[in-house]
Amino acid sequence: MALNELLSMCAYCIFLIGAARSFMTNGDRGSVLIMICGIGLDAVLALLPMAGITALRSADPVMNAGIIGGIVLGGTTWIVFAAALVLRAVKKTGLFHVLIAAAQVLWFIAYVSFLLGMYKFA
Repeated sequence: MALNELLSMCAYCIFLIGAARSFMTNGDRGSVLIMICGIGLDAVLALLPMAGITALRSADPVMNAGIIGGIVLGGTTWIVFAAALVLRAVKKTGLFHVLIAAAQVLWFIAYVSFLLGMYKFA
C-alpha cells in the first residue's frame, strides 16, 4: 500500500471519528474540528501532488473511469461537507446530520472507486 493511500485511509477514519462524535453530541465544535482535520488532510493529499510533491503521487499516473469517478465523488464530498457546515451555522442540525451522513457514504464510494481504478482497471 502506497503512502498516499494509507494517509487517505487515515483521513477518512479521522472524519468518521468526528462524524460519530458529531452524531452523539449534536454537532458540537470539537467534532466539527475533527471532521475538518480529516477533510483537510484529504485535501492536502489531493492537492500537494498537483503542486509537484512527488512523495504523495501514485506510482503509475493512470487515468480511467474508476479514478475519474473517485476524483469527482471526492470533490463532491468536500462540497457536501461545506454545505453541512453552512447548515450547522444557521442551526439546521437535522439537515447538518443528513449531509454529514451523505458525506460519509460519498467519501467511502469515492475511495473504493479510486482504489478500483488504481488496481483493478489499471
